[in-house]
Amino acid sequence: MTGGRLTGVTAVITGASRGIGRAIARAYAQEGARVVVCARTVPAVADLADEIRSEGGEAVATACDVSDEGQVAALVEAAGSAFGTPTVVVNNAGIYTISRFVDSDYELYRRMVEVNYLGTVRVTSAFLPGMLRNGYGKFVNVASTAGKYGSLFQAHYNGSKHAVVGFTRSIALELANAGIRVNAICPGFVKTSMVDEALPQLAAVLRLSEEETAQAMMKRIPIGRMLEPDEIAKLAVYLGSKESDGMTGQALTISGGMVLV
Repeated sequence: MTGGRLTGVTAVITGASRGIGRAIARAYAQEGARVVVCARTVPAVADLADEIRSEGGEAVATACDVSDEGQVAALVEAAGSAFGTPTVVVNNAGIYTISRFVDSDYELYRRMVEVNYLGTVRVTSAFLPGMLRNGYGKFVNVASTAGKYGSLFQAHYNGSKHAVVGFTRSIALELANAGIRVNAICPGFVKTSMVDEALPQLAAVLRLSEEETAQAMMKRIPIGRMLEPDEIAKLAVYLGSKESDGMTGQALTISGGMVLV
């Protein structure tokens, strides 16, 4: 795939096995980027890499648990061996669950921080030296509206995503003069398996049926529907392209107007 907005770009996408990460990987490849796609196991992303290559793109699949420093170091080596120093790193890997604060233990908070926040920190730290040597690079951090606003029954998740947004804004300032751009995407409800898996958890906490819970969720979205992963991917393409070279330290909300109500 050549001639797209990301021609000449090498990108690493974490958490690429499903949902938003998978959509971003496909969109990047379609726009001409060479992509390294990773998840906790290779089989989870091998079919995605095969699919991209079958369509004329360049893709490599590798394993990486972003909560493991050794595996993150191995990801850097794998990406370098495949395509050289990445131009763009998309920190998308994350976990999500519903739990009332009074029912949550410290282990839940530790796990959320290890994956959602420190995972972003680890990956950024590992790939940054190569970008600094090249004098150019971009980090696109997939946060959430939960990283900017309060939400019921997910203080553990919101705390981790607020940390991602704060991290994004702070290191963007540090790295601006080095040619590195750091921005975040803050999606609202997106039609993914992660949201599907959380629905029965939320229904149980609210003591409603799953159908009633889904209806309540939809009432919070002014445009009347959940977003599609491809819509998030289009914003990620912009942030990974030269078009956004003048933007850094931003946390862009895409939620169908949800945070306005």
